[in-house]
Amino acid sequence: MSYLVCEIRLAIPEDTNGTLTLASKDELGNPVGGIKIPTALAAKLPAIRTAIRELKSYARKINEGQPNEEMTVQADVFICHHDNLERLIPDEARQEISSLETIKEYQGMIKVLQEAKDDNSNKSNG
Repeated sequence: MSYLVCEIRLAIPEDTNGTLTLASKDELGNPVGGIKIPTALAAKLPAIRTAIRELKSYARKINEGQPNEEMTVQADVFICHHDNLERLIPDEARQEISSLETIKEYQGMIKVLQEAKDDNSNKSNG
């Protein structure tokens, strides 16, 4: 059987002026960890996630049930510290794009983006 195999590996560099994503909250509700990415990209992440989830609905494991089965129904996002030579830090935990935590993070990110947009509007109008 033939398959259309899509392998996408993109490394988006941190943007210190961007929007925080993949952060968790401490007990006081303050963001912890995560990475800032370009705000224009952050705004598109929910649509990207939706498109990937749709693609995953068509995907099947190659050789499913066989000893040479391939995991071809997976899409992850994670923070990589690959090029930080000052301190060797392992990559952070991978999060499957369809996981509930990721969905909540994207929803939280949308809220943060909206708040930032509102703040910028208020500054422009004030």
